[in-house]
Amino acid sequence: MKAFSNTQSELISHEEAGSRYLITGILVLDQPLHVGSGHGSDETDSTVVKDHTGHPVIPGSSLRGALRSRCERLAEALLPGRICFLYDPDETRNVDCVSIKPDLLRDPRTGDLLPEKELWEKLPRYLCPSCRLFGASAYWASKVRIPDLPMLDPEGSNPATQVRHGVGIHRDTQTAAPAIKYNQEVVMANARFRLEIIVENPDEDDLSLLALGLADLAHGRMAIGGSASRGLGGCHIEDGLVQWVDFSQPKELIAYLTTGAFPHHQALEPWLQEQLKRWVED
Repeated sequence: MKAFSNTQSELISHEEAGSRYLITGILVLDQPLHVGSGHGSDETDSTVVKDHTGHPVIPGSSLRGALRSRCERLAEALLPGRICFLYDPDETRNVDCVSIKPDLLRDPRTGDLLPEKELWEKLPRYLCPSCRLFGASAYWASKVRIPDLPMLDPEGSNPATQVRHGVGIHRDTQTAAPAIKYNQEVVMANARFRLEIIVENPDEDDLSLLALGLADLAHGRMAIGGSASRGLGGCHIEDGLVQWVDFSQPKELIAYLTTGAFPHHQALEPWLQEQLKRWVED
């Protein structure tokens, strides 16, 4: 069945235990990376985010935001007019999604939220595919959770970070603008980070949508962090693995709770191919 028919499937409550997917791998930097901490130091205007040990870390929220953005852009090419673009709303788009039209779930007379039962009945119709997967503000929680990515072998012989200097460029003369010099700390290329993506209760459409952005990330076609236009943030995934458990099967659930092991697994690349094929199936 082709991904995303014209009928929206029913939502699975976050309170229910349906299924859980775990996507793991190693995120390898092809280019230096800058995810700013919002602070400077004696050495640099902008330090990178670090964990409590002082080693660089990639915030899961940064990766999740970049992944959502990429999924939305690619899905718009396949589902024209059905994605709401949460962080780049266009008032001319006629997308009935509660993320950009919150009044859809409010009483037109009082402005109050609809009663819980009525809200729950209408919510599936008023979530675009992206918001069903990644969440819609206070109305619907994300199914995707990405913990912070710790650096692997941070005590290696090579320095983990360096300070890069730059200058502002005058747009007319294409030369260095006066008095606009800056520097920023970057994580060096070839650094490796442990990746985990947890997806709770996804349906087939959720997985097909996630596969769009994940394929770009896995194959090095997506940049994360700041200063991507300056050539920073390129990365790819190695040793990718997808594991899952069906909580509706008692034996699977008990075995998972007892051992922590997922009963099903598949290498990331063939799993992505299976999910992407759904977009072109008749």
